[in-house]
Amino acid sequence: MPRRRRRSSKEATSSTQQATKTRRTRRTRRKKTINVEEYVRSIVKDVAERLGLDLLGLKEEEYYEVLGPAIEMVLGEATYKPKVDQIVSRLQRHYDNVAEVISANLVRLKDNFTPEQLEFIISYGRRVAAGAVQKLYKEAVKMGREDLVSQLRQVWHEYGRPTPIPCPKCGFRAVLPDLTCFVCGAVLSEKEVKKAVDFEALLKEFAETASIDEIREAVERGYVLLGEYVKAPTANRDPWDIEIFLSRDERDYLRKKLLEKRLEKLGKEKTT
Repeated sequence: MPRRRRRSSKEATSSTQQATKTRRTRRTRRKKTINVEEYVRSIVKDVAERLGLDLLGLKEEEYYEVLGPAIEMVLGEATYKPKVDQIVSRLQRHYDNVAEVISANLVRLKDNFTPEQLEFIISYGRRVAAGAVQKLYKEAVKMGREDLVSQLRQVWHEYGRPTPIPCPKCGFRAVLPDLTCFVCGAVLSEKEVKKAVDFEALLKEFAETASIDEIREAVERGYVLLGEYVKAPTANRDPWDIEIFLSRDERDYLRKKLLEKRLEKLGKEKTT
């Protein structure tokens, strides 16, 4: 009877490696990801209730549209179905960001809001609320919710792009260089803008601090730049600066200050 040939150590090692590779391949083949959309749809209403979002009063499909993306982000490429408690816990740990996602989806999904939906977006939407400030303002005014309008002003100031000039109609710092309000759409007169910022006080400050050349330039051109403060017409402009024309009385006031500064300068020159 022929003797069996003994395998060399090299052959044995190769065989072992092949067997290990085969087992790994089998395990990899058995590893499957779950159907995330299907699972999220099955739990979204439960998750919403546990997060207190049932107060938004949405339909089941709307809950999926609004909350589903946040749940899907938490799940990632899951290979198992986490318990609802685990998902809720993860969402709560990052609730500020989750609420912002929900707010963005509400703004995208709904043309009109219930009071609860509007309160949620303004309270938790942050940058989303600032980006949708015009729509949210109209809804709050329509509901007669001055408390939400006031809260939205704070959101705009913190997360939006506030301008130096407050609108006398809506109170938002949102007056553009063309004298329109970005938030409420009001078209303002220069008189209204001057009153909104106490232009008289700002002009006096300008007259006290500006150079002779700057004051002379304002008088000759008949206008100044208005932003955080009053500047000469040829000063460096900020994006929100507004050209404000001077009244006869305002120009006369600047002429008087110009004369005073010239006399003061002349007096100093004589004493030196």
